[in-house]
Amino acid sequence: MKLISCLFGLGLLVALVSFHNTIPQPNTYTTLKEGFNNPPIHARPKVYWWWLNGYVDTVRLKEELVSIKKAGLGGVDIFEIGLPPASDPNQLIPAGPAFMSDASVKTIHMAIREAGKLGLEVGLNLASSWNAGVVG
Repeated sequence: MKLISCLFGLGLLVALVSFHNTIPQPNTYTTLKEGFNNPPIHARPKVYWWWLNGYVDTVRLKEELVSIKKAGLGGVDIFEIGLPPASDPNQLIPAGPAFMSDASVKTIHMAIREAGKLGLEVGLNLASSWNAGVVG
């Protein structure tokens, strides 16, 4: 019985030491301050990146990503938002390519590639329009 208690105690000690090594150790004031002033990308806020009616310009997208990086954000979530049909006289933004068409996917790919160059994260909403997929 004494041997079992010793083995249990030894096993518990090994488990505690192993668990302790997986817990991040306290940082110094300097590293905490630096982490607060310059958090890693995954700790920074992301923003919805509205692509109105799928009508986007790749040059402008690159400029926007640079601005997002300069603002200190961690990334974007692309959200394509549909607008009223082109026959609507009040429509201000022309229609771009259909969501997830070849042209749309090519533009999304370009945006992800450019964001990656800047170290930004990208998410993608997989439905189009305000009501997440139903237009019309």
